[in-house]
Amino acid sequence: MSTGTIGAWSDLGAQPGGSLWIHVMGFEVNLTTSDLLFEYGTGVAGDIGFDYLNRSTDGGTNWWPGTFYPPGFPPIGGIIQGVATNHGSGQTVYVPTYYGLYRSDDGGDSYAPVNPAPFARGDGGRTVNPTLMVVDPTDEMRLFTAGGRDVFLSEDGGSTFVPRSTGLPTSGGWISWLSMNRSDPDNLQAVFSDGRVFRTPDGGASWTLRFDLDLGGSSIVEATQDPATGHVFLATSTAGVISSHPNFNPGSLPTTALETIHFSPAQNTLLLGTVYAGALHQVIAPPIAVPESADRPPGEVALSVLPNPSTGATRIEFSVPEPGAEVHLAIHDASGRRVRNLIDERMPPGPWSLTWDGRSTRGARVPAGVYFVRLEIAGEVTTSKTIRLR
Repeated sequence: MSTGTIGAWSDLGAQPGGSLWIHVMGFEVNLTTSDLLFEYGTGVAGDIGFDYLNRSTDGGTNWWPGTFYPPGFPPIGGIIQGVATNHGSGQTVYVPTYYGLYRSDDGGDSYAPVNPAPFARGDGGRTVNPTLMVVDPTDEMRLFTAGGRDVFLSEDGGSTFVPRSTGLPTSGGWISWLSMNRSDPDNLQAVFSDGRVFRTPDGGASWTLRFDLDLGGSSIVEATQDPATGHVFLATSTAGVISSHPNFNPGSLPTTALETIHFSPAQNTLLLGTVYAGALHQVIAPPIAVPESADRPPGEVALSVLPNPSTGATRIEFSVPEPGAEVHLAIHDASGRRVRNLIDERMPPGPWSLTWDGRSTRGARVPAGVYFVRLEIAGEVTTSKTIRLR
């Protein structure tokens, strides 16, 4: 899978049957068994519609079963809603469908129903068919699931679920991404489509708002994160893919109709599912940290922006390679408009750092969103993308 061109989108080639119309609905990458990968969705071949669930055990080079479903699913398509593995051996796999929840205990070779739909009920008795799932890496029978604005917990392999939504909003957007801290399985984040991000430290007993991202009229379809660097990738409804990762290239997508996004840390690859434009992937070169004391080639300009994303002050570090160089450092918004000028002077060589307080030239706090740190030294320009969160 990771043999594509670094920094460019290419076809993943995981779709079944050679269909020209594929709606890729989701991916799941096992973080321990890194070559274990699932893809699911729907498609149209001629006048025939179908659903499919494919599995790869070699990082996406080959897929099984290649068409439709593995054994255990109903003969009539059940519209798969998600896939979740235990991120351990990969033997336990959960698949929510319109017919209910299915589970595999043999790594996806076969499945059996464990709970009919709708298999979860929210506060007030409303029925929910959850689509997002995360499995406790220390206990494959313990999983959290989300649907709409509700989160649920099962501790018996999906046979029963109890609500875990205290503190989550009851209006506005819906949950588009549910993530778990693998070293602390009770530490969860729920990202809402309208940009609100909630966190719980106690397994969903209580949720609090962490920040609110201004999406400029767009909405979050799904999100994913590179666990090694902390960089987040957002698949949006109208703005393509947004990320602060310095080596990510949004590039030219065949469609703005995005459905799912998933990062594979073992492959350093971003997986992107679209509505009837197939599955794409982009190999992303990892950021390379250069120590301040390292020798750099003449004329090389180093720039780093941390933390990223940021809710408070942002530390900007850069290096001036030659004496008396003219330095210009400014903050620009996503439209290219300069919102803050930080440096306009000649500076001696060496490492430098300063802090941007998240305010414009007029002293007003800038709204949440994507910004660019533009550094020009002796005519050489370097930029770094940064995300401001509320």
